[in-house]
Amino acid sequence: MDLENYRKPQERKTLALTRAALIGLIVAAVLAAGCSVPSAGEVQAAVAEVHEKTTGLSAHVILAAPDWDTMVRISSEDRDRYRFEYLEGMYAGTLVVNDGERLWVYDPAAGNASVIPAEYAGTLFSDAVRQAQTGWEVYQMAVAAVVDGPISSVTAGERDGRQVYEVVVEGDGPVGTAPTGRREEVYGIRAVVDAGTWTVVEAALLDAGGEEVIVAHYAEVSLDPAFPEDAFTFEPPPGTNVTLARTFALTPIFAGNLDDLEKFAGPGTPVPSWLPGGYAFVEGHQIPALSTTVIYARDDAPDQIRLTVRPADLPVPPVPEGVEEVGIDGMDGRYFTRDGAATLVWSDGIMTYELDGPDQREVLIRVAASVGPLEEVV
Repeated sequence: MDLENYRKPQERKTLALTRAALIGLIVAAVLAAGCSVPSAGEVQAAVAEVHEKTTGLSAHVILAAPDWDTMVRISSEDRDRYRFEYLEGMYAGTLVVNDGERLWVYDPAAGNASVIPAEYAGTLFSDAVRQAQTGWEVYQMAVAAVVDGPISSVTAGERDGRQVYEVVVEGDGPVGTAPTGRREEVYGIRAVVDAGTWTVVEAALLDAGGEEVIVAHYAEVSLDPAFPEDAFTFEPPPGTNVTLARTFALTPIFAGNLDDLEKFAGPGTPVPSWLPGGYAFVEGHQIPALSTTVIYARDDAPDQIRLTVRPADLPVPPVPEGVEEVGIDGMDGRYFTRDGAATLVWSDGIMTYELDGPDQREVLIRVAASVGPLEEVV
């Protein structure tokens, strides 16, 4: 397959016409030789049978959209576990890994990695995730279109010495929405299906005028492949700058009392059982899988004591230089002051704790040492 032709968006319209002409010649030759073309129903049945019970996909993909194009290796066990390795394009070298719990975006050239709980994968400000994910989604759209129709034509051809069938799906109106940033309406889908394996080797999403919204080419396609055990795991190399990935939808759940906090965050949520005199719970914030914050205040002063708890494998705000090392019930903590307030940070290896309050070191250490499950406090 000549994949180089699809790396320059400005050549796409000319190439589309050339490709159509070549396919027409191939089809004519195949039909003249007496080769039969399956009916739409036969194609639908064969593609459905191959894909019906599969969730995984491994493929070498080239994607061409009006404003970007890329080459990526997709390894997907299902929608929750996948690995994208960018080979060419703007994100060449970038690695995206989702193990079902954490999604990592790693740029080895810059030495940077960002991470987010996997449930927020769809809310990321990250084209590095979106572009490769588009390749996976276009494949699924093409398969669904072929299986469910309505198929307007099936023609025979040849690609890389293999027989293929070009299937065109068109409806009276839009047949779907392109999985791209602009979410363009799709009025037709052209899928090229390998006649031997019944897998998709090319898919094009078409707008109302028949122009290509996005084109995807698939090579080395394997459904439900056997992946290595570590295929969907990632550990940032030493020295990597790890940050929390940017999202557009991290809305906290507010709790006005401890009963509500227990309902939203769970009975095991860590909270302090000891507080200095006059402090009482005033508010809680919970962002599922990301963090829980409890806030205590006094009626007679503006001072607050705030405890934020995060999973230990997620990054925390940077700690300034010159911190004081302190002990917290057998754990190592770091105490520092900034702008007249104090912060105490420690971790038990499972969760990381950040306690903010007045600059009273021994008081904050005692509060920290009292932190335990909410169910034991309520």
